[in-house]
Amino acid sequence: MPRSLPGTPLRVVPLLDSFRWREVALWWEEPGVLVVAEALGTAAPFTVGAGPVGIHPVLRVLPFPQALRGFTPKHLLVGHGPPLHGPGIGAATDRAIKHARRDAPRLLLTLPKLLLG
Repeated sequence: MPRSLPGTPLRVVPLLDSFRWREVALWWEEPGVLVVAEALGTAAPFTVGAGPVGIHPVLRVLPFPQALRGFTPKHLLVGHGPPLHGPGIGAATDRAIKHARRDAPRLLLTLPKLLLG
């Protein structure tokens, strides 16, 4: 995974670096764009009805990387689910990270609905 992108306005934010999962986020400060491919999502299996953005289901049982806390994006682009635009995205992201484990039982409750489509 790249550690920097010289010559671009993008900041690389390391998230996970294990033998099974390597991921970075991209932060473009001036327009307030945060790009996260896997760790965050807006699709139902990620949000489990607890907010507009949530944590990857597998990462709910692991210590979630705190590197994304404190960002104030105006736009959140994710690999799973529609993008989010507008104020409050940073607070929603911080909430999702803070409550990742606490909201894990919601995943179990919504799993039958998700599987049935």
